[in-house]
Amino acid sequence: ERALELDQTLAWAHHQIGWVKMLYAWDWGGAESAFRRAVELDPNFAHAHFGYGTFLVLMGRNAEALARLEEAKRIR
Repeated sequence: ERALELDQTLAWAHHQIGWVKMLYAWDWGGAESAFRRAVELDPNFAHAHFGYGTFLVLMGRNAEALARLEEAKRIR
C-alpha cells in the first residue's frame, strides 16, 4: 500500500495487493480490481496475468482464466 501511495502506476504493487486481497482478505472485488489494474498498467507483466488467471479460476470463470493463463505463458 505504501508503494501505491508513492506511485499509483506500479503494476507490481497492484499485483501484490491483488494476491493479498484474494488470499488473506477474501476481498474478491478488490482482488479483481487490483489484478485488472496491474494488467492495464503493464500488459507485458506475465505475473499480473497469472495472478488474475488464478483469481478467475477461484471464481469459477474458467474460460476467462484459461485466456489469462495462456497470455502469461506467452509473455514469459
